[in-house]
Amino acid sequence: MSDFSNKLQFYLERLNLSAYRLSKLSGMERTGIHRVITGQRLPSDRFMFSVLPHLRLNHMEEKELWKLLTIERIGRETFEERLRISQIFWEIDRYRKLYSSGVHSSFSKDIDQPFNNKSQVVNLRSQHQVRACLHGLLKGLVIPQEGGELYFNFTENLSLIADLLLQLDSQEQSRLHIHQYVEVSRGDPSDGSDLEILRRILPLALSFHGAYDVFYAYSSQTENDPLLRLFPCCLLAGEYTLRISSDWNSGLLIHSSEITRSFAEEFQRLHSRYNALIDKRAFSLDAVEYYCFTVQNGRAPDYVYESWPCLMRVLGEVASKIDSPQLRPYMGVANQLSQNYYNLSDHITHYFALEGMEEFVRTGVLPGYAGLLAGPVPTQERGALLKKICGQAEEHPGSDRLIRTNQFPVISGLFVEIYGRERVCIGHQDPKFPFIILCLTEPHICAAFYDFFESMDGSDMLYSEEETQKLISGFLLRSNEQLSKEEELS
Repeated sequence: MSDFSNKLQFYLERLNLSAYRLSKLSGMERTGIHRVITGQRLPSDRFMFSVLPHLRLNHMEEKELWKLLTIERIGRETFEERLRISQIFWEIDRYRKLYSSGVHSSFSKDIDQPFNNKSQVVNLRSQHQVRACLHGLLKGLVIPQEGGELYFNFTENLSLIADLLLQLDSQEQSRLHIHQYVEVSRGDPSDGSDLEILRRILPLALSFHGAYDVFYAYSSQTENDPLLRLFPCCLLAGEYTLRISSDWNSGLLIHSSEITRSFAEEFQRLHSRYNALIDKRAFSLDAVEYYCFTVQNGRAPDYVYESWPCLMRVLGEVASKIDSPQLRPYMGVANQLSQNYYNLSDHITHYFALEGMEEFVRTGVLPGYAGLLAGPVPTQERGALLKKICGQAEEHPGSDRLIRTNQFPVISGLFVEIYGRERVCIGHQDPKFPFIILCLTEPHICAAFYDFFESMDGSDMLYSEEETQKLISGFLLRSNEQLSKEEELS
């Protein structure tokens, strides 16, 4: 017996339904029903759709039954891993909505208490003091004109500093260069700590527009690091070094530029044994060339997730038609991007939403930073451009599918590209800021992303092929009607 079959049997007994009676109601064979109930075989989706209406389940009970069936089909470890990837997207969505709204955490007035002490070393004797000290350090961080450095090696309480870092960023003090060091577990599927670390890091990395480097090593490599002994959590800011115990209930605050410099040098020496977990690039010609010739390098991603389907599809074409001084330096690479896409598009499975495209129909400005650079597309050209953006999905919905936004978050400006199990490219184009591109190459994390996107087909996160085709055809029809009216008026 399995958890699924036990639960199914419970629901049948609650209604006093026998296998014979359920067979009569559902039209399924009694022998097949008996084997499913006793855990001898797993049911097909057809079986579930035939039986469920007769079990009188509420929404939560039906959802739980499908969850238990999925666990039986793919195994608990795989299920948990896919769940963690989904949680990463929901966390990015929550994070960006929170900080784009301008809402910041409030703190008590005694946060600066540790800094009133004139001693070079201050003992922190409670979690409250540790947290207050951490907040005081960042609140009082003065970034020199040429930029400042922030080093730390923890993820457990990353949310404590994220708010302040993003406040510094919003005040255009983002010349701060963040260096973070983490441990990963070398991909033990039952652990999940690697994906949990990523869930904490990615939202900040995508939201913070300054330099953000994250270096990782496997746990077995870090056992003898001097930085990871009595006070394993460490943060360096300005002339201060903050050492924190593993339980965050005690710590040391050291005010000494010499000691801080020594710790910074020790962190930098770790680079020889640590690898870059994310390779982050802000929008520049170098970043675009890196994306085109290193990330893509003539290879199509297996899966692409986008909040609007116009990043690779039309950027090069729009750039070649619009004489924008801001786009001229990128012209050659943009054309190469467009060529890459059209040469390789047959090999891409594309998941996207139409979020932002209605605005393009009305204003002619493509969503995101690329649209601001390119400027408005003339009314008479918008229909043809929409057809190129959405036409393939209309004609070949198997490889292009719309996302159900109530089942999986569509994060404005976010795009994710999966290159097998070897590379994940995550980017963001916020209208207020240039592109940000992050690349991940840690094998276990990349494999988890690949497996998740592979599992989306057939899940309730996507519209079916027929629904996708119908929705896109309807959108194109409405858009063309609206554009025709605008041309007549003009």
